[in-house]
Amino acid sequence: MVFSSAPLAPFILDCDTGRDDALAIWYALLDEMPLCGVVASYGNTPLNNVVENCRRVLGAFPENEIPVFKGADAPTQPHRYFDEVVAPRQAASGNGLCNITLPFDPQRTAYYAQQALNDNINAIIDFIKAQFEKHGTKLTYVITGPATNFALICTAMGARLGDYIDRVVMMGGKFDALWDKLPFADFNIGADPYAVSAALKSGVRVDFVAMNTTWPIMLTCDDVMALAPQTELARHAQDIMVAHCRDFSPEPVFRFHDPAVMVVLKHPEWFQPCCLNIDLAMDGAMFGRLIGCADGRADNAALLALDDVQSDGIKTSLLKTLGFTV
Repeated sequence: MVFSSAPLAPFILDCDTGRDDALAIWYALLDEMPLCGVVASYGNTPLNNVVENCRRVLGAFPENEIPVFKGADAPTQPHRYFDEVVAPRQAASGNGLCNITLPFDPQRTAYYAQQALNDNINAIIDFIKAQFEKHGTKLTYVITGPATNFALICTAMGARLGDYIDRVVMMGGKFDALWDKLPFADFNIGADPYAVSAALKSGVRVDFVAMNTTWPIMLTCDDVMALAPQTELARHAQDIMVAHCRDFSPEPVFRFHDPAVMVVLKHPEWFQPCCLNIDLAMDGAMFGRLIGCADGRADNAALLALDDVQSDGIKTSLLKTLGFTV
């Protein structure tokens, strides 16, 4: 299936690289999407690992000169989901890339980091403004990890945020049958629900790529091992997927959550506007669950809707672009 899409706005990727974040970045670059910069966040693995992983992944495309910015290493405020889910996952994450070691030359990617988090957030804001001036259009801010950095940007920029950011696209959210099957917040939302709340109140619409929609976009371990990589980069991708299936996934399968975000980013028409809020009752069973607004507020969000044909088309597009014979 071939998808047609409208011209894509330049975007910044805020990620916690991360196995599927790595494939998302490679897909974006191979597809020549207008990725401007990468912001590193804690999440799948501790921040220092994320920073190095981002640089290793981008190092495969040094000609693109995409900088990496150091972001937050913890959520905006302490909470039990971080202690009970995020911290243990980080401890068990290895290097974050399923212990696959990618080539690394620190000279191949620009890296911006200061000691103080506020200084790093200000550097990201300066970069956003510079890219706005360079491209002459508002940017899209894409989040495939926790929303902490974006919440801090919202606080720092206030009402000026909407002058530079037109749209937020976030991987996260769990609804309906998937919530009934797994009745707890998904990782990205649960890592910092307070940050997601800030994003929903930012005045910029947040398009959620919920886990319900990306859950079927997957390969079994046998499927991954049967792939025919045509490039060195595809072999690296296959190594990561196989290692995940064998050593890190209980199912074992590889789900293309974050790479799918790159495909649907090009199709805003697939998102249905709605009004969302988030449950912040930390001691309740719904902590971190996205819920519909009950007070008649205007739409502040949108949810991705996919059918089976679109899901299959996304998987095919991802594999072909990453360098596999399909």
